[in-house]
Amino acid sequence: MKEFAISLLPNFLFWALIASVLVRNVPHATTVRRVLAVLLLVLSVPVLPKWAIEAWTLDGTPRVVWQRTDSDAVFIAGGGVSRDGRGLYWPSIETYRRGVVGADVARRLSIPMVLSGGPTLDRDKTTEAEVLSRYLATDVPILMDDRAMNSWENAVGAQRIRQENGWTGGYILVSDGIHLRRLAACMRALDVPIDAVVPTRSRRVAELRWVDFVPSVSGLTAWSQLSYELMGSIYYILRGRISPADLVAVTSSDPE
Repeated sequence: MKEFAISLLPNFLFWALIASVLVRNVPHATTVRRVLAVLLLVLSVPVLPKWAIEAWTLDGTPRVVWQRTDSDAVFIAGGGVSRDGRGLYWPSIETYRRGVVGADVARRLSIPMVLSGGPTLDRDKTTEAEVLSRYLATDVPILMDDRAMNSWENAVGAQRIRQENGWTGGYILVSDGIHLRRLAACMRALDVPIDAVVPTRSRRVAELRWVDFVPSVSGLTAWSQLSYELMGSIYYILRGRISPADLVAVTSSDPE
């Protein structure tokens, strides 16, 4: 699903436009081509995906996090691993960034961290949680959920670990800002308490330049990651796993 959402979905309008040119006897062909061309032109303006990503992204408030004294653990969801030609496993840049930021939060608060991620690469026995733990130089206690294959299963694992350890407090979620919204929604749907969210990096729109208003290929490709998050969220809603309200409210204290 991830490959479809990231690689295929943003190109749908492009393929439709090409098909309308190549396929004969398309009803109202001229009108269809013009509409598709206009949509492609609009979506290729770089500032639009930037604004859309900013609207979707969750930005944490670290100054509030440092005041938490009752959180049980920092929760870190894996973001992918890779294997090189020698058979060595490496965390993706995003996975490693999540781990480093999460370990720093856990160290400051003197609480353990939970690494969540199953065998997502080729369905073998090496898990994302295991790979990340190898590369984190930290003395923070680590608990691992080595079953999760997606954000929903991350939340299921978080719930299971709370129950196994008899925890009564909440989690501090650490992930990239664009992923935090869907991860937090899954947690809320399962009644897993969330004390705070900490993005690994801000996706707030920086100072705009004139090139941000010029249609370009980079403008179209910028929709890829947001497409994946939207597809995943819609899929979870259709499966009845989360509700739209779960995507709006972030921490356990937020209103529905």
